[in-house]
Amino acid sequence: MNVQEAENLRSKVPIKIMTPKPFVVTVHPFTSPTPSACAYERGNTSSRNALVYIDGLTGGPHRTQHLNPLIEALQTDPELSYSFWEFRMRSSYTGFGFSSIANDVEDISALVTYLRELGKEKIVLLGSSTGMFCTLDV
Repeated sequence: MNVQEAENLRSKVPIKIMTPKPFVVTVHPFTSPTPSACAYERGNTSSRNALVYIDGLTGGPHRTQHLNPLIEALQTDPELSYSFWEFRMRSSYTGFGFSSIANDVEDISALVTYLRELGKEKIVLLGSSTGMFCTLDV
């Protein structure tokens, strides 16, 4: 995603408080150091690109309602052709303190390898808190 695409997307993301509501994901089992690893894709599964979100300490998939406007904006702009991805790492949720950033980097790298195998052209890593540190090491 270049700067212009990011600016265009930002202008489409409304700032509002979201109430939880059901959403659909496609579950992707993939090979990883994490046993029974699965990634969760929201949006058009034929998108050319992937935006991968990595949450911070004690976080994990499906906890981040504040990202819903971004996810919705990605889904409504077919020119960008991005789907939104989350996955469970060894340190997710209660794994904090029992894992390490090195393990997280291995888990993220395994997902990126899988996304490349799917033919994703651009893979953007977006991290929050410790998730951001992990993205810097990948």
